[in-house]
Amino acid sequence: MSETKDNMNDSLLPSAEVINISETGEKELLVPKIQEEYKNIPGATTDDVTEAPSRRERDRKTLRRYSQNDISSEVRELKFGSLQNEEPPKTRITFVTNAVSTAKYTMVTFFPKNLLEQVTKLANTYFLLLSILQCVPSISITNGKPTILMPLSIVILVSMVKDFIEDRKRQKSDDQENNSKVLILQTSGEFQAKRWRDLKVGDIVRVNRNSFFPADLVLINSSVSKGICYVETKNLDGETNLKYKMAHRDTVAMIKSEEDLTRFTGTILCEKPNSALYNFEGALKVGDNIIPLSAEQLLLRGSSLRNTEYVYGIVIYTGAESKIQMNSSKAKGKCSIIEALTHRQIILIFMFQLTASAICAISAMFWIAVHPEFARGYLEINYSEGKENSWWLLLKLFSSWLLMTVQVVPLSLLITLEVVRYVQAMFISWDAEMFDEETQIFPSVQASNLNEELGMVNYIFSDKTGTLTCNIMEFKMLAVGKMRFGSFDSKMDNVPGITNVNFASPEIFEYLRDPKYEGTKKRAKVQRMALFLALCHTIVIEETKEGNIWNSASPDELALVNAAKLLGYEFVGRDSEGAILISEEGKTVKYPLLNVLEFNSTRKRMSVIVRMPDNKIMLFCKGADNMIYDRLHDSSKYRKEVEEFMLDLSLIHISEPTRPLYISYAVFCLKKKKKKK
Repeated sequence: MSETKDNMNDSLLPSAEVINISETGEKELLVPKIQEEYKNIPGATTDDVTEAPSRRERDRKTLRRYSQNDISSEVRELKFGSLQNEEPPKTRITFVTNAVSTAKYTMVTFFPKNLLEQVTKLANTYFLLLSILQCVPSISITNGKPTILMPLSIVILVSMVKDFIEDRKRQKSDDQENNSKVLILQTSGEFQAKRWRDLKVGDIVRVNRNSFFPADLVLINSSVSKGICYVETKNLDGETNLKYKMAHRDTVAMIKSEEDLTRFTGTILCEKPNSALYNFEGALKVGDNIIPLSAEQLLLRGSSLRNTEYVYGIVIYTGAESKIQMNSSKAKGKCSIIEALTHRQIILIFMFQLTASAICAISAMFWIAVHPEFARGYLEINYSEGKENSWWLLLKLFSSWLLMTVQVVPLSLLITLEVVRYVQAMFISWDAEMFDEETQIFPSVQASNLNEELGMVNYIFSDKTGTLTCNIMEFKMLAVGKMRFGSFDSKMDNVPGITNVNFASPEIFEYLRDPKYEGTKKRAKVQRMALFLALCHTIVIEETKEGNIWNSASPDELALVNAAKLLGYEFVGRDSEGAILISEEGKTVKYPLLNVLEFNSTRKRMSVIVRMPDNKIMLFCKGADNMIYDRLHDSSKYRKEVEEFMLDLSLIHISEPTRPLYISYAVFCLKKKKKKK
């Protein structure tokens, strides 16, 4: 644990208190971000304080833009609820259907498009040109009959059949997705299961746990308090860590039950469909209320609901206009390494043929010039001495030799490759060792052209997170100042209710429980560390029939909060005002949450600002080692200790897979402002 630094000046709170910063914290995290709202917003409530000013300013800009009466061409307007069906059909805006297609062909376009693809393949083009030369009687060695055309047609036919079968697999996959069921709110007030392809813009849907979102939705409420839900976006960005979304508090207040949904009607103004996955803005108009919308309320098609019983959402983008489809390119033909190598070899062989044919043709010209009496019998070429143009004769000789060396490239090689790939794809789909027991799914080969690419690794990209660890995190080691607890080879006995922790350290429990450490600095440091772990997170507790479930965006947070529970600081939940409730020695202590700054790839850290029981305001920050170390105060007594620990950890990391997390804090002492005389 360490202290952080900042150069912030003293600021005034609305209650005429002065913030006196001693060992201060991150510049962008300090309390002026909170109290700014009191200065600028008339009638601001306590809930306003919990929102970052950047979010408030963003909402202001959104409201200013979408509160205008004029709807620009860059804004989409859609109606939901009862207003959706009140508009006359002639004036009703039509949107694209929710059906999607990833197939390359249709029944009508398959033959011409695929035939063109087959002909433009380098090997097929090579044999097609030679078959055309065989049709020229004056140079043909097959009496003008294209003998190559028949085997070439078989090769092309086999390739077309293979492509047709693989494209049918894609069509079946599309049909399976388009015919999936989703619960849609009917005018009767009941939810009815309908196919995804029948979903329309403006429909209100209910999506249950572990289900995929059928279209791009605006979140309006969920089964969790404050309309929070967790989504998995690995199909969009490859991230397995869960991301949490939050419905706007105004829509949460409007929708307390399914009966409220029948009366929930209005208009949504939002931006036109685009490919930006992480950007979105709009406004939801319900009566006289205008509610700002942002990416925080956007649920994208392709992501799935996790750790949340259900959510309610309004469809805004469907089918080809959904963001995942706008980021998807059309299916293209794929070329493997072996196929690319074959193309290069064919080019080299063709160059060899041209060279050899040219040499033979020139040599034949010299032979005919020396022995004209044998010219007619040579290659059975009609030759009239003195009448035959020498250049035309050279061309005929060259073409004849080119056709005689056509077998240098075996035509059977192409059909053999196609058949082997298709059969190999069948064996892959039957492979029992590749069967996934969790999902009960066998592997599926969508493009057999890439079979030989399996298992071939050219590059490894790792961001030191869950890329190589399957995101399975265990709390194993802890350092507080000079005190080190736990080790990588120790094993902890199973403790009921504790997960993601493998932390065996009798010493730390001695500091926490032995009376001789009562009132000592060592106990205070360990207690502060445990309290930090219990406070600095975004976990939400969901109450179910089976018991309480901790919903977390990442396994890191689960490991840290479970470690705090093991040390005697159990996260109990959050009250109606958002304050964090911690159970300490059998007593529940309330910590008002003043601000949360979430983790992102730019900041590489996550922070919370809370009010302590002694009325102090503290900032707790956790993040990557370089981000925290760079923010240590120059005079911090922990700087040297942190440097030593980083060195030791770098040596441990050579033999043990570690993911270090550094934590820091800052204290804001509150003093009453002195009255001026």
